[in-house]
Amino acid sequence: MRVSQFEIYRLVQRALEGSGAPYGVDRDGAQAVAWLEARGLPGLRLLRADLPGLDGKIRGLALRHEEIDAGGLSAIAYGSAVMDLARGRASLKLRRCRSPLFLLPSAVASDLTLCWRQAAGELRCCASGLHGSEPALLDPTRADVEIRSGDAAQPAGPAFLDAAELARRYGRALEQGVEVDEEIWREIDAVAARVQVPASPESRLKGAGGGDANL
Repeated sequence: MRVSQFEIYRLVQRALEGSGAPYGVDRDGAQAVAWLEARGLPGLRLLRADLPGLDGKIRGLALRHEEIDAGGLSAIAYGSAVMDLARGRASLKLRRCRSPLFLLPSAVASDLTLCWRQAAGELRCCASGLHGSEPALLDPTRADVEIRSGDAAQPAGPAFLDAAELARRYGRALEQGVEVDEEIWREIDAVAARVQVPASPESRLKGAGGGDANL
């Protein structure tokens, strides 16, 4: 099944909204998943696994002594906000983070490096590529993530995806769309359906349920 990046964005935005994400958090998370999927990285697969733990639990995180405790919550719920805090600091520690890969799009945009270790291995992710253990991308265990300025961190092994390959994958996604798993898509869509408003004369006048928003 092939879809556009915008279709991924809209699906994930609605699923996060249906899980209680406030305005902005849902859009940042949707952008992160679309970014990952367009580069052949498991954004939707991680989201499917994380959605049960997000329902009604999305909240703000506090910075204390250059550390943030995520409490096991998925990084999709706070990734861009943590990157905002990390900019201008030499390093920032994010503790008990689930699915750190969701931090990568904002990290690349901010020229930050992510390092973490899980049972499946150690990873270092930055603009130059992804180094270390590829199976760790799907490791569900919580990780302590070190966020550093630039590309100063030492590689955690050879790059299994370098910047050139990520760019090639993105170019292919622009031309051909993104191949997604239909079962995963349906499961996420079931959560997204929570925010759909049934059509009615009143909702149509208000622009919901397929009505004309310009009325």
